[in-house]
Formats: sequence, structure tokens, C-alpha cells
Amino acid sequence: MNPFDIDVGPDGTIWVLDVDAGRITHLSSEGSLLGLFRPEVTVFESLVPGNERVTIMSVSLDPFWMTVDLEGKTLAQGSAPIRKLSEIPPHLRQSLASGAASGSVWAIAFVFGDPILVYDGAEVRCRGWLVEGADFPPRQPDGPATVWAAALATTDSSVFVLARGETDKRLQLIDVYSAFDCSYQYTYVLPRRVMAMAFADGVFYFEFEDPMPVIIGLRPAS
Repeated sequence: MNPFDIDVGPDGTIWVLDVDAGRITHLSSEGSLLGLFRPEVTVFESLVPGNERVTIMSVSLDPFWMTVDLEGKTLAQGSAPIRKLSEIPPHLRQSLASGAASGSVWAIAFVFGDPILVYDGAEVRCRGWLVEGADFPPRQPDGPATVWAAALATTDSSVFVLARGETDKRLQLIDVYSAFDCSYQYTYVLPRRVMAMAFADGVFYFEFEDPMPVIIGLRPAS
């Protein structure tokens, strides 16, 4: 297995996306196998678990996303809602996706571009732009493309983006956006750079390396 994305669903079960094998593995919270299937979309990059279903982000534009049941049967799908994505090569329109614990609200941000999208089920709720971001680079950028969004977390009311960018605070800023209208709200400043981020039950989990790897859980101030 070569896991590309791992996430925990609202019911506590674990979903593993294996890109090389073109399959999704569903595990219990104890690690026992619940299911394994290959979705109709054969090239995908991330997943968002829901209640008795999972949404898969495709590297193509139509479908851009697909929701399947526990056996891999397609329940819904949608095309990319941003027209200019068709002008961007696949390796530069890489996206991040995450869902709220309720299983209905989910969000998308782009690693190398500035759009942010929030869905409520199959419908686009809002569209916005990252404050720490820029337009997608040209097809042949001079040098490495700038990473704007490094990690993403979503609740029913907010979207949290770990910003990278080009500032001296890269990977220390979490920009918060409204999940209702995609507007920027405020920014959390972390004490040092983050290597990885996860969010569950109102708590952020950060991996720092300073100097040894350590995981810290922090609850945002209300």
C-alpha cells in the first residue's frame, strides 16, 4: 500500500486513499478492514469522508469530484466550478480538501493558486480567495511554483488554511475563512513552523520539528 491521503470520518472510521493501486480502503477505528473498492475515477488526489459515503477529488475537471457509497457506487459528481482551471496543467492545479465532522460541509483550496471553495453537499456554497496567495503560475513557471496552501481543516462554520507562501512566517500562519461566504476572518500565529496539521473535535494537532519531531494539540480560543 502507498497511502496518499488518510482521513477519519464522522463515525470514527478510517479512510485510506492508495493512488498507485487506484483504490480506497475503509478501516474501523481499531484497524480492521471494513471495505476496499476502486472508484470509477481512476486518477484522484484526496478524499473527504462523510456519513456512509466518501467524496473523492479527481485530477480531471469533469468530474472534478465524485461522491461514492461504501461499495464504491457513484452517488453524485460535479465538474470544476472555476473555468480557468481548464487552462492550468494538472500538476499545477493540485488541491487540498477537508470536511466538517457533520459530514455535509467540505472545502477545497489549491496548493499553487488562490481560490477557495466551500460546498454544502453537492452544491457550491461560496467562492473566495486566499489572502496569502496568488494566481496559478503559467504552464512553465520559472523555477519551482510557490506553495500557498499547505494544509486545510474545515468545520461547519470555518475553514482553516495553513499558509506557506513566501513570507518569513511561512508555515506559522493559519488563516481562518468563513464557511458561509468564504470571506477572510482572522489569522492565528504559531510559535514555530509546522510540519503537518490535523483537526478533530475542536482541537488542532501540529507536528513540529524543533529539534526533534513532536506533536502538540491546541484548542483555539473561543
